[in-house]
Amino acid sequence: MLCLPCGFGLRVNGEPAEVMAMVGPQSDLWPKGFRCARCEAPIEAFLESQVAGAALAQMQITNVTPAEALAASSGLGLPVERACTLEEVHELFQSRGVKRVVGTNISGTQRCILDYLVLSDDTKIYFGASTDGATVYRITRPHSYVESLE
Repeated sequence: MLCLPCGFGLRVNGEPAEVMAMVGPQSDLWPKGFRCARCEAPIEAFLESQVAGAALAQMQITNVTPAEALAASSGLGLPVERACTLEEVHELFQSRGVKRVVGTNISGTQRCILDYLVLSDDTKIYFGASTDGATVYRITRPHSYVESLE
């Protein structure tokens, strides 16, 4: 799965039958039913043999399993983004201030729906609902081209 606008891609590894059924040509989403795990733009999936090596070299590729690829494409984040423990969230709030709150007001009420918080370094903390209260389900950190080259 390659996103040309942001240069991000997922390389899906696993049992061939599982890959083909979940995110490959046998999937209902193949080839244009996916979203980029980084910028959420609609993307197209390809078999790696269909993509030139030079093009792949220009992309930031993350290796994932079929289940991880499906979760990431559905907006649940990459495996590294799903480390959302109380300690992790606490450390982020302590070390960075909240720059922006993203959500919507609920019409006719004094309440709002909170989608995510943007911290001072552009880290985003995403919230969802659960029977026990608000759930942090994804933390995305800004991409660093310097770190990816090192």
